Amino acid sequence: MALDLTVLEKGVLRLLQKKPSTPLEWGSRLGKLYEQYAKGGRAAGAPPSFTGKEKDVMAGVLAAAFESKVPVPLAFWMTPPVSFGVGVTLLVPGAVAVVAVVTAIPPGLPDHVCARLLATALDVATRTVLVQVGPNLVLLV
Repeated sequence: MALDLTVLEKGVLRLLQKKPSTPLEWGSRLGKLYEQYAKGGRAAGAPPSFTGKEKDVMAGVLAAAFESKVPVPLAFWMTPPVSFGVGVTLLVPGAVAVVAVVTAIPPGLPDHVCARLLATALDVATRTVLVQVGPNLVLLV
């Protein structure tokens, strides 16, 4: 299994077509969607080991972010750091790109365009997850 942008994009589109009514609901639903997508990631061939806290932390961060229009997906991978077999998440340098993309999306775009922009930004950021495996750093794929 691998990270699948198409699955993420379709999920974001469904979310946009049936918009949640509160920032907390936005955060919760997007957190669950992102967790499903992230389960496909591999670092040094190992899948992520989620504790269940990741999507809850991300939901809270996203809820706050939706209130201010600045999402922060970094929390998902770093609070606590996700483990991959013998490795652990060290850094997510691409997370800042999500903020830039989301804040640049003009109002009034069709849902499918917004879904593609948001899903692509999340996918690109996710692929910058750096995992420490012994003395080596590997990217999530």
